[in-house]
Amino acid sequence: MAAFTSSKEELNKADTSDKKSAAFTQVSFSGKIDSKGRITIPSRIRDRLGLSSGDRLNLSINSSRVIRKEFDSQRQALEFLSSLENVEGFNFDGEVLEAILSE
Repeated sequence: MAAFTSSKEELNKADTSDKKSAAFTQVSFSGKIDSKGRITIPSRIRDRLGLSSGDRLNLSINSSRVIRKEFDSQRQALEFLSSLENVEGFNFDGEVLEAILSE
């Protein structure tokens, strides 16, 4: 499973020149859920995937465990990540590490 990418470079390499290819692109981002349960997708992701208002998305979680933890440095995040078992994917945005673990 590659629901989360390990770097922004992987997102930028994805060929999403049309919406058909974007439908199969896997990306990762951090966002907040508002009081009505809505998730805001950052504009850089919407632009990259060619998404606009009214488009439908399917979200899926294929893991039994997701860890989300804040760190002061990349070194600390990587040390913690290396201590985990069964890591399927991860994302670190400079502050928050998100890791997907298999069962």
